[in-house]
Amino acid sequence: KIDPLCKVVILGKSDTPKVLFTATQKLNDKMIRPIIGADFIVRKLETDFGLITLQMWITASIEKFMSLSKAFYRGADAFIVMYNVDEPESFEGLNEFIADSDITLQEGYENTLKILYANKCTDDKARKISAEAGMKFADSIGYDYFEGFAKDEYLNLTVSQYIC
Repeated sequence: KIDPLCKVVILGKSDTPKVLFTATQKLNDKMIRPIIGADFIVRKLETDFGLITLQMWITASIEKFMSLSKAFYRGADAFIVMYNVDEPESFEGLNEFIADSDITLQEGYENTLKILYANKCTDDKARKISAEAGMKFADSIGYDYFEGFAKDEYLNLTVSQYIC
């Protein structure tokens, strides 16, 4: 028996910790390898509907050039666009990723789940983008909104289950 597949594409500026978001079972920083170009991580996820194969596609560095092809997005069940709440540049750069993925969504992926993920929400003193600003932006573009810390395994599992 083959488990159903759920493909998730995770986007964001180079300095957002997309790879940490996808890390499984308490990987430490030394176990996470750098990525050149694009990669994907596979994990099994138990849901209310049974076992799902979750395929999380991530990028590194190529987003600087906005050189993702339509093939990268093809078949995606969900998009997660990440930004860091302590880095206004990552929030201000979201429109590039939204526009790029929305072009793809116009071509037959209308039911694809779209999530805006605010990262680094553990230090209120360092926070420069309010939760209200993030929620307002997500609402204006039709995205669901989550916030947390990319290393938080429980939150990442919750987001993954929400997608599947």
